[in-house]
Amino acid sequence: MRDGARALSVVLSLNSLLAVFNLIPLPPLDGSTVLDLFLPGPMVGIMRRLGPAGSLLGLFVAWKLFPFLADPIHAVVERLVAA
Repeated sequence: MRDGARALSVVLSLNSLLAVFNLIPLPPLDGSTVLDLFLPGPMVGIMRRLGPAGSLLGLFVAWKLFPFLADPIHAVVERLVAA
């Protein structure tokens, strides 16, 4: 693989992984706003009041969850690029 193609491959993989990581439905990630659609009204208020403590907990959970998602995401990106 040429250097330019390798660099584009790395950029594509990192961008895909970052996009999926950011969509994990935990605060402070962007995916947390999806929870508003599925949680009852009082629970949405509780999630918003957690503030920084909820954000720290959300980042910790996402950090522990993400290694299980990285390999399947990478495999999908590879298949899409090869197609």
